[in-house]
Amino acid sequence: MACNNCNKNNCSCGTTPLRYNGPAIECLGIDCNLTYDDALARLAEYMCDRALEKGDKGDQGDTGETGADSLVPGPTGDPGTNGTNGSNGTNGINGTNGINGLNGNGILEIAWTSNSAGQPVTTQGTVDTYTVTYTNATTDTFEVRNGADGADGTNGLDGADGIALTWLGSFAVAPVAPNLNDAYYDTVLGTSYVWDGAAWQIVAIDGIDGTNGTNGTNGADGIPGIFTATADVALPGTTTSFTNFVGSGVGSMTFPGNSLSVGDTFMLKVHVQATMTFATDIDILVEFGGVSLATHSSPSGSDFVLQAEIVVRSIGLTGSIQYGGVLNNISSGLTTTSVVDTTNVSGIPLEVSARFLVGDAGNSTTSKIVTLTKIF
Repeated sequence: MACNNCNKNNCSCGTTPLRYNGPAIECLGIDCNLTYDDALARLAEYMCDRALEKGDKGDQGDTGETGADSLVPGPTGDPGTNGTNGSNGTNGINGTNGINGLNGNGILEIAWTSNSAGQPVTTQGTVDTYTVTYTNATTDTFEVRNGADGADGTNGLDGADGIALTWLGSFAVAPVAPNLNDAYYDTVLGTSYVWDGAAWQIVAIDGIDGTNGTNGTNGADGIPGIFTATADVALPGTTTSFTNFVGSGVGSMTFPGNSLSVGDTFMLKVHVQATMTFATDIDILVEFGGVSLATHSSPSGSDFVLQAEIVVRSIGLTGSIQYGGVLNNISSGLTTTSVVDTTNVSGIPLEVSARFLVGDAGNSTTSKIVTLTKIF
């Protein structure tokens, strides 16, 4: 709003009366020569100019009383700077345990159940059914399809014909005028050759002998022979008393005194040939150290074999000898136990003698083979 007298904008002279408190009016060019209106105009102009000028900042006045809270919120201030982080709080108390979950259901067994064609498991072109049994006793099934054989593939192309060789044999020198693919072995050079049409080409060369292998372990000891007869003993049919039935031979059937040990086992074999025109028994007596071990009787007129085992059970003046013998034409054997002095320094002879139970000149018997071996 402009003053009425000074044409200044926003001065206070038009709205609020002002009390003049300025310099002497003479300093404003007001004197008695001016009319009232001109003096008043100059004064008003001065007042308006002064009103628009900003004076020096005065001292701060006393703080007034706190006004009543405004019902209208004031404008939001600028955000403040972030404060420092506070220290971590203590851990809270653990919560209570949750409710246990339900038990799981595991697989107890997977077993083949059936085949779609009633065939064994994995038969091609069929379907196998398997049953799954769970730990809660429930079951389930699944199928496995066994693929059938695929169709045979087409045959491949025939390979090129091989080259045939004509084997000429083994020679000390190369054959003369050979044909293509003739072959031979050079016995001097130890080399096989084939003729390629221009020269002999090596096919193979003898390998170098390998080193000798290590010696094998010794075999088990054989059964030691003690005696074998090399001469026959023939007894006429009139022999009715026991007569030596063992001929001369290699070794001896007499054991030195104190040479036997507990467990020694011997095998005695006597092969007998008999000629009989009168039926009677042939008795065979076996003695050891002068003590009768057994007497075998053959009631037939045919040849026979006596086979016996002799075992030393104990030794000394009253040593014990176990005897077991059998004739091949007698169904049962004869087993005896006898007391024999095994300490006799004169020796312990094993003797075999024979006789006819009834004498007859038409009869005869011969010991053909007599052997004594140690088998243990």
